[in-house]
Amino acid sequence: MIEVLVLNKILNDQNLDIIHNEGLTKDHFLSFKKELQFIIDHNKKYGSVPDKLIFAEKFDDFDFVDDVNEDNSYLSYRLKEAKLYKDSIPAIKDFEEKIREDSLDAIQFLKGKIDKLLKESSFKNNKGVDLAGNSEDRLEEYKERVEAEGLIGISTGVNLMDDYLHGWLPEDFVVLFARTNVGKSWILLYFLIQAWRAGNKVLLYSGEMSPTVVGYRFDTLYKNFNNRSLMNGNTELGDVAKEEIGHRDIDDYSSYIDKLAEKDGFVVVTQRDFGNKKPSVSDLEGMLEYHEADILGVDQITLMRDEKRGESKSIRYENIAQDLFLMSEKQQKPVLAVHQANRDAVKDKDEEPELHHLKWSGGIEENATRAIGLSMIDGVLKFAIKKNRYGLNNKDVLMMWDINLGLMKPLLDGGVEEASGYGF
Repeated sequence: MIEVLVLNKILNDQNLDIIHNEGLTKDHFLSFKKELQFIIDHNKKYGSVPDKLIFAEKFDDFDFVDDVNEDNSYLSYRLKEAKLYKDSIPAIKDFEEKIREDSLDAIQFLKGKIDKLLKESSFKNNKGVDLAGNSEDRLEEYKERVEAEGLIGISTGVNLMDDYLHGWLPEDFVVLFARTNVGKSWILLYFLIQAWRAGNKVLLYSGEMSPTVVGYRFDTLYKNFNNRSLMNGNTELGDVAKEEIGHRDIDDYSSYIDKLAEKDGFVVVTQRDFGNKKPSVSDLEGMLEYHEADILGVDQITLMRDEKRGESKSIRYENIAQDLFLMSEKQQKPVLAVHQANRDAVKDKDEEPELHHLKWSGGIEENATRAIGLSMIDGVLKFAIKKNRYGLNNKDVLMMWDINLGLMKPLLDGGVEEASGYGF
């Protein structure tokens, strides 16, 4: 009955707020998964929840309720409690078998299962954390950090940045900012590809470029195919002047595509997927859950819609930044977003942009867990870590980058001279 009430609340309110705000997923619907999936798919395709007539055509035996007055938190609690009960039964049965053989092992087994179930159940904890009483949790996390050699998040793909950042963390809202034409979208895509290489599912919102253009950039960054040739239809898809690349043609590209087509898990969405409208954070969160992605890329903040409808641009972008941070915190999945530096940064072209150069900066800077400025100085790509809530600030990482071939390597002792011969 609770599942029916939740579905009716969604249909009556014409939004998916209870799903997004209460951390609910399809797994919480034990008997009505198809009904919820239909609503999610309709919202994804048409930008709105289906009305009751449309829903009734698909599910003619569904029990409609005109008024659902229960609070969202109560309804979500009941759903989560029911799922926890269902998930607990196998563990209890295994415990009953194990306790006949060794009671100590059985109790340790059950404790581990209970801890895991409670962690996965996503019940909201409004009572705080006892730093003394719960200190064993910190010990276990520290052991995990030791085992991971400090990389506790998703690797950036750049070793020195991983040393400074410890990877992209579960509740990260990272802002990549730079002047126009520095390559912000390229760098975002590079980081997402490194996450995908490591086995993570990726969702990228591209506010300006089509999936085809993003796809050609993907091919360049992933396997170093000549991007200008892909875009212009040229037959030389490599670079004979680069020993590590050499000659490549359409047969090489076809062979690569055949192997790539066997993989999945890197999804690009555009405004067309949201009814030719800028998506809100809730829209992207719905997509994140639908594709079960592990990391989200946003290109870019100014091409999103503020659900709170702030009066000015600065307020609207502050609202979007805050919502992106809260979403990353709730979903425990990192969000990487691109943002443009303001006009003052353009005047100082020989210096990397600072935090105050963020366009409509106040709220975006405040909500970001990390802020990384990007610049090209003397032919060298520079990552300037301007804000790092979980580690060292004001650290720079210098890279040689051939944007056309997707080659990126740390700047070695050869300095600027080496970089200038590398493709800049």
